[in-house]
Amino acid sequence: MEVDAAAPCRWTSLYSIVFTAYHGSMSIECVAVVGRRNNPLFLSTYPRDDTLDLQHRFQLIIYSSLDVIDSFVKQKLNGDAETGTDSQFLGYLCSVEHFKIFGYITNTSIKFLLVVNDELDSLRLPFTPVHHFFARMHRYYVECIYCPFYQLETPITSKRFSKNMNVLVTDAERQWFA
Repeated sequence: MEVDAAAPCRWTSLYSIVFTAYHGSMSIECVAVVGRRNNPLFLSTYPRDDTLDLQHRFQLIIYSSLDVIDSFVKQKLNGDAETGTDSQFLGYLCSVEHFKIFGYITNTSIKFLLVVNDELDSLRLPFTPVHHFFARMHRYYVECIYCPFYQLETPITSKRFSKNMNVLVTDAERQWFA
């Protein structure tokens, strides 16, 4: 049987289409900051889409993961969970639909949430990059609340914070899903 010299090229092209589709289905969809009373402080979707339906959909997804965080906080108060800087990073919380939700909680009970679209259930990120993502997000949040005009526990409307989140998400997607 003769081997067609053009066949490997067709397979290579098919492989790159499948590979692109595989990685194209994963992306950061939403970043949220939730207050200590579970009030939304910041919610941004990516790519930027401010339609009310999408905002409500992601609020529902975010709120569904807060139960997991609340159980962690109860364990911590009972002394059943570890304490320290690393204990702020909660890691993978749960899946809702085809989204995976990761979480982080500050010492003042402010929650940071990251929603990643994973339609193929193929996301196997090591937690280190996600941990660094939340550390940078925490730093940007601290910079935001240092503003003398910001009142704690109110929605974050800072353009600088929003810009920092956009840069953070863009950098993370380039590193994680490239």
